[in-house]
Amino acid sequence: MRTECAVLCDAASVREGLLHILGAGVTQVSVAEFPAALPVTFAFRVVLEPRELRSEHRLRVQVMDYSADKVLGQFQFDFRVQKPDPVREEAAFAAPIPLEVLRVPAPGQYVFEATFDHTRLASIPLRVQRIESPDADT
Repeated sequence: MRTECAVLCDAASVREGLLHILGAGVTQVSVAEFPAALPVTFAFRVVLEPRELRSEHRLRVQVMDYSADKVLGQFQFDFRVQKPDPVREEAAFAAPIPLEVLRVPAPGQYVFEATFDHTRLASIPLRVQRIESPDADT
């Protein structure tokens, strides 16, 4: 397996095997209240070799509290990839994973860990802060 891309972004979509990413490289978000849903998407694209096709694969994404090294939430997908590129005999798999289902309890530093089968795709830090109210100075 070869990882071509693994990022936090504003949004992403897949069309004909191509990954389209909007706002790649998100490292900080601001939210109004806590616990907070995370307004980001994890997008990735991997290329599988012929020997990896037709077998079951697992993608797991976790959000962890950076300071406590504690898993706050996770989900996983099991799937198969069956259509190889007839010229290269490999198959690409791309997906956007909206992360609104994962919640963080308070402002702070968090880390997203993504694994594909037993290989780490990404370990991405994300700072979550409270939106400052314009009335806070008065």
